[in-house]
Amino acid sequence: MRCTIMATVSIASLLMVACSPEFNWRQTALTPTNLQAVFPCKPETAVRPVTLGGQAMQLHMASCTTAGVTLAIGHAAMPLPHDAGAVLRQWRQTTLATMRGKVVGEKAFTIASAPALPDAVSLHALGTGPQGSSLTLHAAWFVQGSTAFVAMVYGGTVRPEVADTFLSGLILR
Repeated sequence: MRCTIMATVSIASLLMVACSPEFNWRQTALTPTNLQAVFPCKPETAVRPVTLGGQAMQLHMASCTTAGVTLAIGHAAMPLPHDAGAVLRQWRQTTLATMRGKVVGEKAFTIASAPALPDAVSLHALGTGPQGSSLTLHAAWFVQGSTAFVAMVYGGTVRPEVADTFLSGLILR
């Protein structure tokens, strides 16, 4: 009985977010990768050079902002995919350092077609934004083949159901 009530409440929460005019979820392919994601708004893209885990690579980002929340996915082709753990660790550390974040929850992150690496994790962190305002982050780092990924939801306040919808909507083909 308790499980039925919890399931009903969870489904109702997701439906409320899904039906919200601020969150018009739509499937988006992140070419040239095999990743598909659901975004609540049309993402813009950008590319910049980065060095992660000692590897120079091009970081491709797709992001959009709605209702004070930014949703973003980054991907980078790793020249040395056997060092994927080092890339994911440094990417996570850099993200947390930028927001002066403190992790309040962390767990292994798995997605179909991606290897279960010790450094493939999802986390919830609290920190500060560029102007010193409070910042909440929900993010996941993972790898498929020679491509490293991050999926992030951040803002002053991030409703858990928004983060759950975004992160659970990731599909690797």
